Amino acid sequence: MNYPYDENNENKENSVNNENKPQENNWSQPVQYTQSPYTPGNSNVYWGNVTPQQTPPPPRKKKKWVWIMIVSIVGGLLLLAALGFGTRMLMAYIGEIELDVPISEAPTTLRPHVEVEEAPDIPYTTVRVGEEGTLAALDVVQVVEDTMPAMVSIDVLVTQTYQDPFGGFGGYFGFGSGYSYEQDVPGSGSGIIIGQNDTELLIVTNNHVVGNAKEIAVKFIDEESVNAYTKGTDPSYDLAVIAVPIQEIKQETLASIKVAVMGDSDALRLGEPAVAIGNALGYGQSVTVGYISALRREVNLTDGTMTLIQTDAAINPGNSGGALLNMRGEVIGINSAKYSDTDVEGMGYAIPITDAIPIINELMNSVVVPESERPFLGIMGQTVPESYRKSLDWPEGVYVSEITEDSPAALSGMRAGDIIVGFNGSEIVSMEQLQEQIAACEIGETVEVTVMRGKRDARGNVSFEEVTLNAVLIPRSDANE
Repeated sequence: MNYPYDENNENKENSVNNENKPQENNWSQPVQYTQSPYTPGNSNVYWGNVTPQQTPPPPRKKKKWVWIMIVSIVGGLLLLAALGFGTRMLMAYIGEIELDVPISEAPTTLRPHVEVEEAPDIPYTTVRVGEEGTLAALDVVQVVEDTMPAMVSIDVLVTQTYQDPFGGFGGYFGFGSGYSYEQDVPGSGSGIIIGQNDTELLIVTNNHVVGNAKEIAVKFIDEESVNAYTKGTDPSYDLAVIAVPIQEIKQETLASIKVAVMGDSDALRLGEPAVAIGNALGYGQSVTVGYISALRREVNLTDGTMTLIQTDAAINPGNSGGALLNMRGEVIGINSAKYSDTDVEGMGYAIPITDAIPIINELMNSVVVPESERPFLGIMGQTVPESYRKSLDWPEGVYVSEITEDSPAALSGMRAGDIIVGFNGSEIVSMEQLQEQIAACEIGETVEVTVMRGKRDARGNVSFEEVTLNAVLIPRSDANE
């Protein structure tokens, strides 16, 4: 028998990103005057250096020597014109010789790209970091051409639970039907190839892209799509590393991809150009260009506060997990969020790569535990929405909508409708946090779960009481028997 398991499937409320355009450079715009140069009471309007016309003086008597001077001047001008034409012809000829050299053969100090199957010098325990001064500044086209092989599109499938306005939450308290249903919903994001080990190609992305995905597919630059799995996640930094088995990747694809070079986000300066690459709206890789608008910006997000890079390069839905690049083709940030408001334009955010590298190195060396061997509590639920907490005065936590039969949760006395607010002494405010706590436990471990249990009085008012439960975690494989 298959039991629902929603400890790894939270319905998150993701903000969407709308496309922004970089602000135009005012220096390139003509000066627009709000008033015309007109003085009341003065009928003569003067523009520039134009002056009122004067009466011409009487003509003077022509002299013979004037014609001699005119002929001399005309002859000199004709000689200069001939010399100028010859000079232009010579310059044009020289220019044609120089242009015979193909652009692709022009010298460059850009670090040669390393193909994935030939990268023994890149240790998989750390990401590839560019050395200061080794990369030359490029134009946008060169940046894109050199870095695109290291970018991937990510498609995911997430199971979401839908319910009536009070169904999933209020049905157990007597208001609402309790009706709910599940549906698999597709999503998209972006990723950056950061390394490999003996068996896996490693890709970094955002946790909110793959954290709750039941299926993950990665599409490379040659449009080849391969299934992937989660290697490790860090929700607090919104980072995740996913892996693709190298044996599942065609040789032609391996030859077309490369490992990205990491830059130094601490060396960024305001006004520095930036290039964002990502799978915008799931249509495939696209490029936007802007500038570094702010550094170390404290941004309040749904799950907490993060210190991010602000850019006016458009960060759209699907760009999450993609690269923010400097003009040397180095990754300086991982695109993560955008301020979305009708009155706001050009406020996209990226995780500084210097902050992310230590976390990425840890995640890419994580040992993947098969889902069947992970500790299992046996609930379906979701984070209590802020609207319920404000309007109904419900506590923060995870609302339990369903209990798996004979699961640790069921045997502990947990009920559908309980709100989990604590786990082994730690406060629980979200489903994601509960998942982390369960994953950190051992199979067979007894855990203490604190729930708030709601009840109605005779007048129909709902109140909560705190209940402490003990559950012995089992492997998921045992729950499916």
